[in-house]
Amino acid sequence: MPVLHDKEKLKNLLLENNIPLNDAVRRGKFYKEYFDWDKISSDYVKGKSIRDICKEIPLSYDVVRVNLIDKLKKLGAFDRKGKSKFFFNFDLFFPKLNNVGAYLLGWLYSDGYVTDSKIGIGLSSKDTEHLRYLASLMSNKSVSVKGNSCSFDYYSVDLVKAFKDKYNLIPNKSHIDFRIPIDKFKGKEPYLLLGLLEGDGSISNRSPNCSILLSKESYKSLKCYLQGIVDFDSHCNIVVLNDYCLFNVNFTGENYFNFLHYIYANTREVKPLQRKYDRFLNQLNRSIKGKTSPYKKLAVSIRDSLVL
Repeated sequence: MPVLHDKEKLKNLLLENNIPLNDAVRRGKFYKEYFDWDKISSDYVKGKSIRDICKEIPLSYDVVRVNLIDKLKKLGAFDRKGKSKFFFNFDLFFPKLNNVGAYLLGWLYSDGYVTDSKIGIGLSSKDTEHLRYLASLMSNKSVSVKGNSCSFDYYSVDLVKAFKDKYNLIPNKSHIDFRIPIDKFKGKEPYLLLGLLEGDGSISNRSPNCSILLSKESYKSLKCYLQGIVDFDSHCNIVVLNDYCLFNVNFTGENYFNFLHYIYANTREVKPLQRKYDRFLNQLNRSIKGKTSPYKKLAVSIRDSLVL
């Protein structure tokens, strides 16, 4: 099992109570007597997962599980194939995708992670509040914050399979030339692009420059859709990042303004990642105030169309 508990905290707890670190029998007896297993069992029955318990007390997954079985005699949904203890908002994605679901899938495609049994998003702690917002759209499960990072994950074999079958959301996306099924996002493309931009994309803090990461196949699909919104023959630079056809698609100049305006003006149902949105607004203001800026009129028009 992965390490979920604070090993250093557990070590100090054992030393403070004169429990030899190499004496498994005394350690096991100490765990049974020291921790309130009536309360821990009650929390588990009410819906708290073993993983959540491990993050609150410095015991390993296996130790918590063994003691819960000793107390309760049987654990529910241990294989994660049954009904989760937490709510998940399936209506955002199934049977029909809506705008908010398209935005969240953009995040999952770009900065998300997928295994056979879970989906999740991990971010720097500076974006904790936005991850809490994303998590609240999907589920009532809380975000975990540890050190300089924060994460949200949801365990469900059935959900992972449904996402894979319908939306081609798969593990190790950056290691294959996977394709986002753009046909499933008809009318919701701006929300998908916003999620992709906020997850793995970038907006320069100094110049009219933004980029988005796409696989070659996904780029080909989105390029056909974006024709007429941006000019791929100028102010657009493609850099191949690895041997698996991962592209960095960079927009500058007029394309920068048109691309970001298209996204932000057409995604009013969700709250954008503020620090990236502010970079765009600051660039608009710089272009408006710049005496020699070639984008002055365009920036004024865009600023007036957005709710600032």
